[in-house]
Amino acid sequence: MSRKKVLSLVLSLMMIFSIVTPTFAAELSDVEGTQYAEAVDRLVALGIMTGFNDGTFKPEQDITRAEFAAMAIRAIGLDATAKSSGGATKFPDVAANQWYSGYINLATAKGIIKGHGDGTFKPTDKVTYGEAITMLVRVLGYEPAVEGTNWPSNYLLKGAEIGITGNLQFNQSKPALRGDVAILINNSLDIDLMERVKYGDDLEFEEQKGETLLSEYLNVFEYDEVVVAETPAYSLTDLDNDEVVVKLSEEDGGKEYTFTVNDKLAIDQFLGYEATIFVKDLDNDGKLEDDETVLYVGVTTDKKDIIEWDYIVDIQGGVGLDIGKDDIEVSLDEADDTFKLADNAVVYYNYERVSNLERMASSEKGVGYGYLGEVAGRVILNDDDEIVFMDQRNYDDPVVVTSVNVDDEKVKYFRDSENESTLRLDGETYVIMKNDEMASLEDLDKDDVLYFWEAEGGEYVLAAYNGKITGELESIDADSNKYWDYSLVVDGKTIYVGPNFTYSLDENDEVTLLGTPEDDVPSANLTDLEDMVGTEVTVYLGKYQDATDGWNYGRHIVNGVGSSEDIPLMVTEAPWVSRTASTEYYIEFVNANNEEVAYELTEDDTEFNGALKELDKAADLTEVQSLLTPGTLVDVEFNSDGSVASIDVLDGTQSGTVADTGLTQADIDDDYDIIEIDGKGYYVTEDTAIYDQKFLEATDWNSLEDISGDFDVVAKVDDNELEALVVIHDGDVSLGKSDYGLVLKRTVKSDGLYVTMAIEDQAVELYAGDLSNKNDLKEGKLFIITISGNEIDKATPVAKESFNAVNPSKLTTAAFNNASIAVTSDVYGDVDFVTNEVSSDTMELYVDANADGKFTDGIDNVLVGKLVKQDFAVTSGYDVTFTWDKLEIVSSGVDAKNGVIEVMAAGGDEDVDPTFFINVDRYGADSYYYDIDISHLADPAKKILKLSDLSDGDILNVYNDPTTSKTIYEFIVVVDR
Repeated sequence: MSRKKVLSLVLSLMMIFSIVTPTFAAELSDVEGTQYAEAVDRLVALGIMTGFNDGTFKPEQDITRAEFAAMAIRAIGLDATAKSSGGATKFPDVAANQWYSGYINLATAKGIIKGHGDGTFKPTDKVTYGEAITMLVRVLGYEPAVEGTNWPSNYLLKGAEIGITGNLQFNQSKPALRGDVAILINNSLDIDLMERVKYGDDLEFEEQKGETLLSEYLNVFEYDEVVVAETPAYSLTDLDNDEVVVKLSEEDGGKEYTFTVNDKLAIDQFLGYEATIFVKDLDNDGKLEDDETVLYVGVTTDKKDIIEWDYIVDIQGGVGLDIGKDDIEVSLDEADDTFKLADNAVVYYNYERVSNLERMASSEKGVGYGYLGEVAGRVILNDDDEIVFMDQRNYDDPVVVTSVNVDDEKVKYFRDSENESTLRLDGETYVIMKNDEMASLEDLDKDDVLYFWEAEGGEYVLAAYNGKITGELESIDADSNKYWDYSLVVDGKTIYVGPNFTYSLDENDEVTLLGTPEDDVPSANLTDLEDMVGTEVTVYLGKYQDATDGWNYGRHIVNGVGSSEDIPLMVTEAPWVSRTASTEYYIEFVNANNEEVAYELTEDDTEFNGALKELDKAADLTEVQSLLTPGTLVDVEFNSDGSVASIDVLDGTQSGTVADTGLTQADIDDDYDIIEIDGKGYYVTEDTAIYDQKFLEATDWNSLEDISGDFDVVAKVDDNELEALVVIHDGDVSLGKSDYGLVLKRTVKSDGLYVTMAIEDQAVELYAGDLSNKNDLKEGKLFIITISGNEIDKATPVAKESFNAVNPSKLTTAAFNNASIAVTSDVYGDVDFVTNEVSSDTMELYVDANADGKFTDGIDNVLVGKLVKQDFAVTSGYDVTFTWDKLEIVSSGVDAKNGVIEVMAAGGDEDVDPTFFINVDRYGADSYYYDIDISHLADPAKKILKLSDLSDGDILNVYNDPTTSKTIYEFIVVVDR
């Protein structure tokens, strides 16, 4: 088997196991690849649901009644109407100025949602599964068909019958999760509506076949088995950047239409795939026409029908190889099979849609597979194993860009020597791609590997790639002396010699062609390559660097040249002069590994912010020193000898950088490793460098929770990911390793206090003897701790979470006695209150007339309300809020499957007192359970529980991260069993 065949086999196997079909809304990171993905994609495209600013959807989060009312109204196409219907409502707890007032007005007017028996709406209450399904049954018009009066069972049965619930598993009385709601609404989109067909005394309702929410309310056409036939990158400028050509299925007529696209769609990624699409009927005439707007594309192509990457080894057919006329067969290398080309196949060659395969089959260099067999790409098969789509390109003649003149529209390059050639584009029609994405001439750079072709219509197509590998050339390997058998190992990566492979020993002053593919490599050239072993080299890669994860074709290798990619570092010491044996210039940085490193600066050959400075001139040195002060984030580029080639300051004003001030913990999302900077969420990855400017050191992501006040940031970003982040704060301690710890046991030893803490699901003994607040470390208390080794540097107590009930109609003595009580006024404004305990079961509330914080008989004589055992009365205009932080699990209150615990005030009566729901992580990764009941103190490790260990009647305290707004409780502590 040839080397190319072996490489092809490896590449293809890698492709088979890594095929990822394109998706509509991959930016919603927490639903991609989950059971929610399709539903969320469709609803986001239709504007019925949206994601959050941090790029997530939060499928495990609850939904309020007001939010669901808005979704229901959007599902019937009345979003704009609702926004203009805001104002006064019939519900006293729905203020006219709330964003949801218009939605609630419309939803109640249409009978989709109703208020409560006490006349309120309770907009912020969590909507249950039973309520959500009931509202969707009403939205679809099926309420007249609901039988029986046992709600919500009667609506749930109807919802299951017509397909709303599908296979979704849920508890009807539990709060509905966003992801599940997306599935329920998505299921509803394609259900036939029920409408009234007879009026008067003889009412009659019937299902309307083919009439759905999509067609009747949202004015959206839905088509299945559509093929995305042409996109902007593959149209040779015939399509605008917001256009697409789709081909309907034969069942729907097989016609091609040109549509505009939703601005959220990266439409080029869908080329060739079979899909389901949503098309907005812009003029509402019920006719599919050109220039309508595609809102959604959902790929339906079976992955087994996709050959992601393979080489063409043979094409056979008629004289003209015309698609649809000649019987054409295409043989593929790795597939080791021959496939018939379907009569209706869509074929692209070098980004151009073609009607025949004549050029693809040519033996001319740079034209067809017959020269070197370097025509490869993606193939899609139909159910009959016929090729219905091909996207192929010729990779046998790559060149290397030496310069780009944007004004004159010229690109200079070398092919097989240092001698330059010029591609003149002035006056020509051309399309430019960079790393397989649409680009412009300004995006081409020196040292890019470039392929270019002239299309049948005379247009030029330029495809450039900037992949490079820099490192030590470790070895040169070959099974024989044949050109195709050679490979290089650079920085642990194997790189095979590709077409037109060249090398340079002198910074590209002289370039030599390694050899010709048909012949042995000349011995002199092989000697040159062997001389490069052990040196630092840079290899320019062709197309294959993205697709092969380390199995790369090389185009050119050079040593003694080239700086590394920019590395973000933080300055720890401004440039200084060393005058020992000679005058030398240095600068010191800290890197992401918290290592302080000093580098030499060349006297007159280092660029600072793009300009060369002569450091032996006092003015230039002073300017550079003022530019590079300690704590400054910079991009540093190094020469191959380790000296600094350039330093660029990053302060938020440059492209690819951002800065923001006044951030708080609310801007940090630990769940998804996101920080919001200047209104946009950026992901922190394992490669992100994080620096603490005040203490001039590198830190980590978790340490940011140590910041107690506001802070500023400067960051280097790549799209929506952080490459580097400098944190600017006024804290007294450096940002170290922080975590949450619950004290399980205190032990005093000869050298001081030790505490055994539960940190997540581990019991860890830590030294606390040097803490000023060590006496606060009581058993059963939760702290945010900063740790160095096994010593606690800082411990900040975390407050217990509390739960509220406003004006409950009944309240038992135990619940009353365990509550803290607050009274608020909607009538009298800001008034202070004091309490007068009449008996153990009765309390009176008075206006604190002299604002002294205590009840004084004869002065505080305005009685606001009286609370008596199981009842209370309050004068008009006041609300009484009861708050509990010690909770008791009610009967069957632990729902491990859905991650919900139902609780009430400790000691209360679940048939009388209000109950509450605690949402926990049902998968166990983000919620932790501890037992601090004194009867279980013997072994601290046994005090760490699982959700399933909790029992009815357990008395709890619950805690949450105070710096975030997460709805999942992280720490559940059993204080009495």
